Parts: sequence; structure tokens; C-alpha cells
Amino acid sequence: MSLGVFGGTFNPIHFAHLRVAETVWEALDLERVLLIPSADPPHKSRRLASATHRLEMVKLASASNPSLEALDLELKRPGPSYTVDTLRALSRRYKGQQLWFLLGTDTLTELDSWHEPETLLGLANFAVVGRPGSDHQPLESLLPERLAGSFIADPNVLKHESGREIRSVPFPPLGISASDIRKRIARGASIRYLVPDAVIEYIEKHHLYQEGS
Repeated sequence: MSLGVFGGTFNPIHFAHLRVAETVWEALDLERVLLIPSADPPHKSRRLASATHRLEMVKLASASNPSLEALDLELKRPGPSYTVDTLRALSRRYKGQQLWFLLGTDTLTELDSWHEPETLLGLANFAVVGRPGSDHQPLESLLPERLAGSFIADPNVLKHESGREIRSVPFPPLGISASDIRKRIARGASIRYLVPDAVIEYIEKHHLYQEGS
């Protein structure tokens, strides 16, 4: 059995997030994809809705899809939400199952700035999806130089010395971003068809992302 691991701020979760999860779930024949909102993301300095609100929106967005599961793993852990700690915990919880960590091409290029990146690469396989406007570059050209030496390149796959791999998953870019959604909410514009209706209702009920909120 294989599980997808999709972490992020989800501030808020939107249809592009859901399409990424569905696309990787189907392409890699995963049992399900775990959606894990960051409680205290070390790379994000901008204002976030509370972790509790973001988790609730993820639950609402994924409720109708049995292939998606929202987890509060990082909300229960104090301190910065380091992905390496999350993958360690998931490796213990789902012992014997293959983990696939989902990330974008832009994130892969910055992986050396993450906490314990060498350890991270030995804990899970990586499924890399393109972002809007990203070039179709070979995976090995996207890896930071500091990490590239521990990989062997195959067509569309990078094999790590631990036996894990980084695999590219084709994804038709969707021009939807959480930052644009927040800006639209702040100026009173519609976000219909950008996020699930249940998430819109939650945002309106709790007055999230509005000016002065």
C-alpha cells in the first residue's frame, strides 16, 4: 500500500490543491492522500488564518472524497512544523507502507533550505508536480547542488541512495492561487468556482481574510 502526503498552509485550500491530490492519487495508484495543514510553517512569514480554521476548511473540502483524508498531525505537535518530523511520525504510524510526499517544482529547487533535507529524502518518495508557468525541465536540473550527489538519474525518475525516488507527475497547470483568493476576499470579489462551496460558507461564517479581520 502507498500513501500520498500533501502538506501546506492551505490558506485557504482551493480546487488546484484538490486537483493535485487527485492527479497524484490516480497516477501513482495510491490508497489515499493525507492532507496535512501546517500549524507553524517555518518558511511562511505572512499572516495566516489560524491552524484550526485551516484544518476545518481542509476537512470540508475533502469530506466527499474517500481518497482524501485530513490530518491534524502538525497541529498536535509544538514548535515549528518541520516536514522531516511529520514524515518520521507518519513512517511510524504507517509502518511498512510507502509514503509519497507531494511538492511543486519550485519547492524542489529550494529543498536544501528545509530542515534536515538529507534525512527528508530518505524518509519518503517525492512526487513532483508542475506549477503554472514552470518550464518542463529535467528533474536533475531542479535539484539543489548540495543534494544532487546522492541521486542517480533515470528517465523521469531520480533514484536516491536510500532506495527512495523522486518522480515527475504530469499536471495541467491551473491558474488558482491562495494569495489571489485572499486578495479577492479582502476586496469583496467572488471566489466561487475557485474553492468548494463549503469552504466559501466557512470563510464567510468566520469572516476570514477580510480587511481588518
